[in-house]
Amino acid sequence: GEIIAMALDTFHADAVEGSKPAGLVTSGGTDSILHAMLCYREAAQARGVSRPTLVKPETAHPAFAKAAHLFGMGLTVVPVDPITTLVDPEALLATVDEDTAVVVASAGNYPYGTVDPIPEIAARTAALGVGLHVDACLGGFVLGFLPEDTPGLRRFDFRLPGVSSISADTHKYGY
Repeated sequence: GEIIAMALDTFHADAVEGSKPAGLVTSGGTDSILHAMLCYREAAQARGVSRPTLVKPETAHPAFAKAAHLFGMGLTVVPVDPITTLVDPEALLATVDEDTAVVVASAGNYPYGTVDPIPEIAARTAALGVGLHVDACLGGFVLGFLPEDTPGLRRFDFRLPGVSSISADTHKYGY
């Protein structure tokens, strides 16, 4: 309970409106991602989507592809800019359709540690009514403690309407 309370505080869950933030402790990043994607699949199926789709940048953790495979979800992978290693929000969101269960963004991403443009992605997912999962498993606990005025730091957490879930690993910087 204390770990979950700390994580919810770190990621500003007090900014969430219309629902009560909650969490769970898992064995690691892959497990956290699998749990989140299963929830999105179940929610999409409950609203009548027969084969929910997961949309992710190519730099998102491999566990998202594993989740799509294990849970029978469609998977749309969007290329990133080869220089910045960031996904273009417009390209990512252009793939969203009525079968999309969740869009994924990273803070920081698995291969490079760069942080996707989450404020722009979150604004659009909120408008589209699609969930946005932020994978903060690589460095999220560091980002959560940086001062708000840190140069180059952009919000990535629950203060952004549209962010509906976050995964973060205590075993990588959270201890």
